[in-house]
Amino acid sequence: MSTTTAPQPDQAPAPAPAHAADPTFALLADELTGAEAATVEATVRWLRQTALRHGIEHAVEVRDHILATYFDGDFAAFVDPSRSKPRSFTTLCERQDLPYKHGTLYALVRIGQQVDELPPGLGRELGPSHHRALLPLADAQAKAALAQEAIERELTVAELEARVRAAKPPSRAGRPPLPAVVKRGLALQRAVADWQDVDLDEVRTLRPAQREALVAAVGAATARLQALQAALAAPAPADGGG
Repeated sequence: MSTTTAPQPDQAPAPAPAHAADPTFALLADELTGAEAATVEATVRWLRQTALRHGIEHAVEVRDHILATYFDGDFAAFVDPSRSKPRSFTTLCERQDLPYKHGTLYALVRIGQQVDELPPGLGRELGPSHHRALLPLADAQAKAALAQEAIERELTVAELEARVRAAKPPSRAGRPPLPAVVKRGLALQRAVADWQDVDLDEVRTLRPAQREALVAAVGAATARLQALQAALAAPAPADGGG
């Protein structure tokens, strides 16, 4: 059986990032320390070199690399939506020269973790597509049972996805989900908190292009916040519902 060989770094020069000329990205990149930027570049090179490798072991490798490099090995920190991700990892996910979309990168990390969460040996008998079908299921016992069923009955991915949908508990009728505007407001609060440690005196040292990019970014954000404040200051409509 022929095997697919991962591309070697010296075979061809890597294409320049599609967003290399984007001043906003340049500004973001300058916010990283030299060590952080080098870490991101090393991860991009490693992902490009290993992208042609498929299978469960590759997912485990990606999981190990991402967690060790950006999250101190803590998977809980990786999946916790309430925690701000390290800026170096956020920069990595925004890179246009990744070998796949950042959603696939997230899925690979979760699949790599799921391999070890299933009973010993069971996780490595499933292919990546079957693993991905199991990701939405939170109940560990139900997930293990479906994984075993998929192997014993040779379920297709579509059949396994149907089993997962049937196994997921019905959503509870309770507090409605937060409106998008509230979610973004909370995200903004977390983002602004990251500026508490920023040395504002550093603005004086910015290059002209960086200063222009920052002025444009702050101006656009200020305009949107002023529009939001005006909307919030307007009288709320009378509640006619029960």
